[in-house]
Amino acid sequence: MGCGASAGPPAPNSPNASAQASSADASSSAAPEPPRTPQAQPVIGTATSSTTVASDADSPQKPAAQSSPSSEHPKYPDWSYVLIQGIEKKPELNGQVGLIVNFDGGPDRRYTVRVAGTQVRLREDKLSLAPSPPPAAPPPPGFQTPKSTMRSGSGSGDFVDNLIASVSADSVAPPPPRAANSAAMQAAQRREDEKLAFMESMPMGELTATGRLVPTYQWVQVPPVASLPPGMEVWMPVGGNKCARIPETWRLQVVAEGQVDSYRVDVGEHTPVIDIMIGAASRFGWEVHELELRGEGKPIELPDEATVGSAGLFGRKLTACNYSEVSAQ
Repeated sequence: MGCGASAGPPAPNSPNASAQASSADASSSAAPEPPRTPQAQPVIGTATSSTTVASDADSPQKPAAQSSPSSEHPKYPDWSYVLIQGIEKKPELNGQVGLIVNFDGGPDRRYTVRVAGTQVRLREDKLSLAPSPPPAAPPPPGFQTPKSTMRSGSGSGDFVDNLIASVSADSVAPPPPRAANSAAMQAAQRREDEKLAFMESMPMGELTATGRLVPTYQWVQVPPVASLPPGMEVWMPVGGNKCARIPETWRLQVVAEGQVDSYRVDVGEHTPVIDIMIGAASRFGWEVHELELRGEGKPIELPDEATVGSAGLFGRKLTACNYSEVSAQ
């Protein structure tokens, strides 16, 4: 076989063919395998989470809770009137109309409400607009609501009380004009001047030996060192001296000697003494001609038509005795 000749493929049954085949098989068995795509391996504890997530994904999503814009603002404005209903702890408030003082807020949306002269904190669901609310009572012009006071539970009452006081002060009747006050003061001064002039025209009272004022039915000036009998009417004008007189009407008493009975009657300066004797005799069961009137235990001489004033009976200790009984003794 020449140099340029190429050897044909070995025969299938030749030893070289078998060697080549064995070599090829060996080569193919020694060749590395192609790389395989890694597969996700289950992890303990994750499979359950994966299942749960898949289940949640399949179930309908619940909408996330969102704060309602209305929760930030009160439903009933301050100084509006509301109808109270559904109160269990204080049923007497049900059916009454209250005044919204301020919105306190909170989870249950409470309001400070003024009703029946007091303040309570009520939930929004217990309130409704009054069917026919009276005119709202707004704060006075220029009044600024103190937020800190309105939001505090303890200060809201003071705020409302102060507000009502300020509103009430506006409705107080204005004082009378200055001219009217001046005229009234001048009239009062004139009356005082007249009283002082009248007092200065009074005579000075007389004194007894013991320094007691002699009582009269006319006004007299009381001397500084005088003492007054019991029952005198006294007048002490501003800036003047003390004045006194016997009252126009006073209570006279006659005691029956030897008895515990007495006769009392209201008399004046011109009351007839005979009327007193008739009344005393009737009280004691005596005859009038049998009665003798005494003062300090001594008989009183009574002229005809004697009066209480002329007989000087004021301030005296009066008794009565029966002539017939004295004569029998």
